[in-house]
Order: sequence, then structure tokens, then C-alpha cells
Amino acid sequence: EKVIAEKNKSEAVLECIEDGLIIFDLDLKIAGINPAAWRIFEVSPVKDHGLHCADIIPDHRLCDLIRGTVETGRPPVMPDERRVVCFQHGERAAHYLFSITVIRGIERDLSGIVLLLKDITRLKQVEQLKSDFVMAASHELRTPLTSLGMSVDLLLEHAAHNLADGGVDGQLPGGEE
Repeated sequence: EKVIAEKNKSEAVLECIEDGLIIFDLDLKIAGINPAAWRIFEVSPVKDHGLHCADIIPDHRLCDLIRGTVETGRPPVMPDERRVVCFQHGERAAHYLFSITVIRGIERDLSGIVLLLKDITRLKQVEQLKSDFVMAASHELRTPLTSLGMSVDLLLEHAAHNLADGGVDGQLPGGEE
């Protein structure tokens, strides 16, 4: 009963996680997958998975990282910007920050791999909007600043010799000396 209760608890946890989560065995076959991951990979849930990593994940780099984790027993260490993967969903692209974690058994031996996919599409869209805004603002500012710079250059070239330190004929404006 304890084993069945723990299994049911684990399945309930998998079901309620909003990020995509896939558990692989050491042969890179899917041992568990939550509904969010089914939606990410646009595959309908099946009871007897028997699916291999490459059968469900279109990004071969991700499967290679999981395979490397099985071989070394250690998850890959890489900066966040390299842990982003993009999947096409129709005409829109979805961006996910992935993490790979090892599962160890009682004897500390490797028993599986967990792949977690956090949807960061909104963050990428905000980043793109920010980039577009900065580009547009710099373009809009560049034109008047260029005109202003050209005007100053023209004044310096053509009118500088007419301006003496004390004004015209040594007098300041208003007739003062």
C-alpha cells in the first residue's frame, strides 16, 4: 500500500506542475511525463510510452545533453543563455529554459534523468520589445542630433571668422566695450 500511495503521490505531483517535465530512464526512454510536456511537444498522451528522447524532442542538442548526463552521471553546466531552446508551435515560436537533473538510487547510483522546461516565451517577447524600442528611439534621436551637429559645423566654418572676442569692431552687443 505504501508503494502504491507513493506512486500516486508522484503522479499527482507530475500532473500539477505547470512546467514541462519528462523523466528518462538510463536508455533515454520516457519513464514519466506530465501534461504540460505533452502540450509543449504537441503529442497526445499515451499510457505505454515506450518513446525514446528523439521520438518526442525535436532538438537533437537537448537529447545529446541528456545522453551526456547519463554517460557522465553529472548534469551539464552551462550559462542560462545556452540553456534556452525554441520550439515551433504552428506559426509561433515558444522559448523554454531547460534544466537537467540526475536521479540517484539508494546506493547513489544513477537511476534516471529529469528534464524540466520552463516557458520563457513572454520574457523573450518583452526582451524583443525592449530591443525594438531602443533601436527606434536611437534612430529617432540620431536624425535631429545629426542635423544639429551639421548646423554647428556650418556655423563654425562660415561664421566663426566674423565673431571676434569682443564682438564686431571690439564692441560687445549693445555698444559696450
